[in-house]
Amino acid sequence: MNRSPYPRLLATSAVLLSLGLTSVAQAQSLGLPGYVGLSGGRTTTDIDCAGALTCDRTDTAWKLFGGYLLHPNFGVEVDYRDQGKATLTGTVGNVKQSGSFSTESLVLYALAS
Repeated sequence: MNRSPYPRLLATSAVLLSLGLTSVAQAQSLGLPGYVGLSGGRTTTDIDCAGALTCDRTDTAWKLFGGYLLHPNFGVEVDYRDQGKATLTGTVGNVKQSGSFSTESLVLYALAS
């Protein structure tokens, strides 16, 4: 079954956006110009493991973020994300094959409230 990743991507983006705006609002209410945060959880990839001998689609994802309010209504935020790693092994002919992939990113946001 091949499912589209877009509904999950949209939901995840909406949650991350709301969390980012919440961090800015909390920093403003405390009168602080900056903030730092850490989040983490389980991640699952949607890779096709048909024919694989072993397949590990789950790992731990985490994000470290920080921001600074340049003005009461404008700020910047930067975050580093590690989305985890997925691995699989199988055979092609008589040769054992293995593969893995991981995703890391560095993101810069402009925030307005």
